[in-house]
Amino acid sequence: GSFLLGLAAAAPELLYLLTTYVPTKLVARLACTCAFLNDALCGEDGTEGMRAAAVAAAAAAAGSSAAPLAFHPAAGYKDPAGLEGLRLHGLLSLSSAREYVDAFLHKTTNSFDRASGLEIVPMKGLAYDSYAGLEAAAVTWIELSEVEGGGDSFVIDFTFRPETIAEFLAAGPLATVRSALAKVEVHNDEEEEWDSLKFRLCFEPSHLTAPTTELTGQAAIDAYAAAAEEPPQPPAEGELAQHRLVFQLVGGKTASQVYMLSFHTVHPDYQVHVKVGDHRMPKFASRETFHRWHPLFASLEHSASPRVRMLIRVKPDGSGPLGDMCGCC
Repeated sequence: GSFLLGLAAAAPELLYLLTTYVPTKLVARLACTCAFLNDALCGEDGTEGMRAAAVAAAAAAAGSSAAPLAFHPAAGYKDPAGLEGLRLHGLLSLSSAREYVDAFLHKTTNSFDRASGLEIVPMKGLAYDSYAGLEAAAVTWIELSEVEGGGDSFVIDFTFRPETIAEFLAAGPLATVRSALAKVEVHNDEEEEWDSLKFRLCFEPSHLTAPTTELTGQAAIDAYAAAAEEPPQPPAEGELAQHRLVFQLVGGKTASQVYMLSFHTVHPDYQVHVKVGDHRMPKFASRETFHRWHPLFASLEHSASPRVRMLIRVKPDGSGPLGDMCGCC
């Protein structure tokens, strides 16, 4: 304790550097030990100091396993919300970090059953490289807490290799790209079974891929089969070439029941919302299209770890409709 007090008084920048290696929970506890450390860590100077230290640590790690400015780990057996290793103080003040935690826990407080809360799917957790990205996630958690209708919710990063994105964007309007496969596990309470649902996120030329209907049940399956036989319409003369957002749904026929899905991007620069009425369709082409200079493609192009982060909500089709997350869907 006396060592940290002396460090805070003589060389606060070293104290802030030390905080980059410990979770936010421990930094908050340290701030509660005495008034001097509370001022050093919770004040404006402390917030800026820890942020600068996190930026410096991330820059030093670049070229190896670059450290994100903030990080939310995936759930563990004894840590269902992933809060023990949560590191947010590289981007947020300690008081704002508390607000983020409150927003995330709105659906999982007092529950150790992931089926009733929000699950972080990436094994490595959620990395945040900017304040805006962290804020977009917190807003999404708040919006999710206000949705009625239940269901399971998952956060997924659809990832791409940087060289794959570079080749795709350089290839022109006829190129196609697919993300790595992502998987979620949904529990069927009635049958006492776990269903594995797998997805890929794809971008295909919009004039070669007609949008899929948003019907549900057998009507959706019939409409999908009919649409596959119709020739897509070419773009109008002078129209900007676009790529359509397409979901590949893998292994849908092996599930114990039919699920409705909704996909919501978690990003500060763009919002995309897509509903899928029946998970058994092997391919769902959304109505969302993107030109070469859209913020979504820009974020993929300029990222060292290209990804599209999405909130995926899953609900059996016999238990009522999914509540809307926004006014556009």
